Amino acid sequence: MNTNAKAVKVLCFGDSNTYARERTTEIRGRYASDIRWTGVFQRELGDDYYVIEEGLGGRTIALDEQARNDRNGLRYLEPCLQSHDPDILVVMLGTNDLKNEFDRTAVEIADSLKSYQLLVKKHAPQAKILVVAPAIIDPEQPIFQLELVGKFGPDSEKSVQLVRELNRVASEIGSGFVDSNEYVVQGADGIHWTKESHEKFGVALADKIKSMVGSNG
Repeated sequence: MNTNAKAVKVLCFGDSNTYARERTTEIRGRYASDIRWTGVFQRELGDDYYVIEEGLGGRTIALDEQARNDRNGLRYLEPCLQSHDPDILVVMLGTNDLKNEFDRTAVEIADSLKSYQLLVKKHAPQAKILVVAPAIIDPEQPIFQLELVGKFGPDSEKSVQLVRELNRVASEIGSGFVDSNEYVVQGADGIHWTKESHEKFGVALADKIKSMVGSNG
C-alpha cells in the first residue's frame, strides 16, 4: 500500500477488465500486478497517488444475475466508498449489463449509473467521478463465437450504443469521461483486453487523472 498520507486516493471500480482477466486460446488467468492497467496507472502516477483496485469479473452496474447474487456493483459500492473514502472514483462498468438475461437497452444501462453519483454524494462528497466507457465487444473473435455469443448475442450494436449513452450520462452528472476504445483492443474472447492494451490505457488514464486533479487549482 501507499503510505503517503497526502496521496490522492483513486478508487478503480470495475469488472474483469479492471481485475485484468487474461484470456487467450491457451490461457485463462489474470495479468500480473505490473502488467494490468491499474499497476501501470500507479507506476505512472507515482507516490503522490494511491490507486485502489476494485475489479470483479461479472460485475454489473446495479443488477443481480440469476445464477449469483454477488456481482451487483451498486450493492458493493456503498461499503467500498465508506472503507476507502476516495478522492476520485473511476468507474468502468456496463459490459456485463449487456447480457441477454437482463434485456436492458443501452439507455437503461447507462442511466443506472446515475445511482452511483447519489452514493458518492452521501459517502464521499469530496470525490470526483470519472466514467470510463468499456471496450466495444468484438463478436468475431474465436472464443466469443464458441463460448459467449449465447450470453451477449451475435453483434456489438448495443455495446457501441452504450459508449454514446455513458458519455451522455457523464455529462448529465458532471463527471469526467474517457472512452477506453481509443486505447484498447480485445483479445481472443472479444471482451478482455490484450497485454498491450493494459499498458496503453494505464498511461493514458494517468494523464487524465493528473489533469483532473490539476483542474482543482
